Amino acid sequence: MFKRVITIFILTISLTSLAFAQYGKEINRTGGYARIMSMGNSPFLIDPYFIAQNPAWSAKFTDFIFGDIGSSTGNDFGSGGNGQFIYADFKLDRQFTMGAFLARNDFSGISTATLDPFDITGQINSIGGSVPVVPMDNNVVFLISYIAGVHNIGVSVAYAGSTNEENLANGQTTAGNASQFGLNVGYMGMLTRSIRLAVSAFFMTPSATREAPNVNDTKFDQTIIGVNSRIFINMSKKVTVVPVVSYLSTKGSADIGDDQGVTSTDLPELSRIRAGFGIVFEHEQLLVTGGPSIEIAKTTIPAIPGEPQRENSVFSFPIWNFGAEWELLDWLTARLGYNVSTNKVTTESTANPTSVNERIVTQYSPANGGMTMGVGFKLGAFYLDATINEDVLRQGFNNIGGGGSTFAFLSTGMAF
Repeated sequence: MFKRVITIFILTISLTSLAFAQYGKEINRTGGYARIMSMGNSPFLIDPYFIAQNPAWSAKFTDFIFGDIGSSTGNDFGSGGNGQFIYADFKLDRQFTMGAFLARNDFSGISTATLDPFDITGQINSIGGSVPVVPMDNNVVFLISYIAGVHNIGVSVAYAGSTNEENLANGQTTAGNASQFGLNVGYMGMLTRSIRLAVSAFFMTPSATREAPNVNDTKFDQTIIGVNSRIFINMSKKVTVVPVVSYLSTKGSADIGDDQGVTSTDLPELSRIRAGFGIVFEHEQLLVTGGPSIEIAKTTIPAIPGEPQRENSVFSFPIWNFGAEWELLDWLTARLGYNVSTNKVTTESTANPTSVNERIVTQYSPANGGMTMGVGFKLGAFYLDATINEDVLRQGFNNIGGGGSTFAFLSTGMAF
């Protein structure tokens, strides 16, 4: 009996150590969106950035703080930046980890850390009104994860809101309010000794309301649902295969009030699915990742009086994401990436109240090329990752005293 207990204990420890491996190697508690960008926007990486998509990953990045310093807002030496956020977590005990995101309204990507990604506040403000709805900012996301052997479960809850209200002396009130609630549930665990599954599902409910005297309220509501899944299949100590599937859909309504009543209509609906297949090769200080993906996105614009229903779609294939990082020194990592896609874009426009015109055109993205570069600096537990403005390499001697940005995007963090 005692030998059996010892055997089970050793097996559990072995599986747990595998769960902490990144493609057969211990997970480095460094990274962020700058690293993702530098490596060709690769969806096949393990990185703390993906905690925003799947809170179960927080169990593997415990006692950790990181965030994005972001990119320039247009003034190379001005304050602030685009895409800034901060995240921190800590272990409560051997099983529970608690953390939080503080994110602005320009968070990179779509998750519960993202605020109003399809601009509900802009849509309600576009129809006029004496008091505009203030776009939401300063999103707060709380999360907790639980470890049960080689299985991790995470849950995050997010909320943000804004108010713009006028209370007049005559008792009349004019107001514009917005709010968003988000919930994300994730799982990450070892299915076998060589297969790890990471899957999450989230929904968000951005809404905006405007009230005015002597008219009915105007309200815009939207529901956003998303699913993200990745499987890490260790083929050997050096090679991992990573299938990726994600899905996103939106649905909403607009109730526009006036002194005559309320006119109700549906908001444009989006559905998007993406599937990819990546291979990761890791040997000593070198990590190389890449593979193709396919994405189908469709937007349905509902019919209104005088205009028929329209559908716009984008079929993207192939989408190529390649990335590599090489630990040159203990404190210095070099990164290189490539990201490009071919897109067939179909657009419908109104021809008459019952029919549409259709246009199909091939587009390529990104428009200005797909090469990316980056560096990572590490000093003890502190790190700084940067996406390099590749034009710096073409500037030659103009780098000395030149006015261009050296780094396009920055992430930083520290394990403690």
